[in-house]
Amino acid sequence: MIKTVFFALVEQNMGLPDADTAVILITDKHEPDVMIADGFHSVMHLCVADIVQPDIDNAKAIIDFAATRNCSHLLVYCRCFGISSAVVKVLVERFGIAFLMKTEATAARKTDFLIHNARFQRLLESAHEESFATNRG
Repeated sequence: MIKTVFFALVEQNMGLPDADTAVILITDKHEPDVMIADGFHSVMHLCVADIVQPDIDNAKAIIDFAATRNCSHLLVYCRCFGISSAVVKVLVERFGIAFLMKTEATAARKTDFLIHNARFQRLLESAHEESFATNRG
């Protein structure tokens, strides 16, 4: 079960691979490929049509991935700060996962959850509620 979540923008160094860390890489289909080093627990690469407006299927994929990982840490790696902070916000609030400030750049943005993509946050919350209802019933 994931205990901590942190994020980094694609421009930042994500650090050395760690077998106890899963990665959600979110990129726009128009971006050049982002290389992820081998050695992480698991990697989900979500290539979205619009990095600013991911859809409900993207939200469901993220929730399902996070809910099924058997590792301690989750890194959300994205070029769009609004999307990555929405993912982290929902995981912290809905899953009870602790937010880890991995870098000084991330620490400076801790209060920037106010800048998250509110539309995507709602989609993630809906996906979480749907997943929870399905697993209960």
